[in-house]
Amino acid sequence: KDPEIDAALKTGRETTDPNLRREAYKKLQERFTADVPYVWLDRSLWVIAANNKVRGIENGPLPDGKPSLPIGGAGFPGVHRFVQTWLAAS
Repeated sequence: KDPEIDAALKTGRETTDPNLRREAYKKLQERFTADVPYVWLDRSLWVIAANNKVRGIENGPLPDGKPSLPIGGAGFPGVHRFVQTWLAAS
């Protein structure tokens, strides 16, 4: 529990003024930096595995034609969009 964090979150969530919101979230980040509420000590290894009948395991273009993120995502592991994936008949 941290009253400064609670106050910053309350302000950031309730105000419609972008400058007040920016300052509130700046204060929140400063408190997180000082408090270090969590520290990652491990990471996950993400793997995509499939039967040989599965085809098109790749992050091709999205339905609107925009390029998708690469497998594994951009800084966020585990992102995969199966937009061109199908199961072969044989």
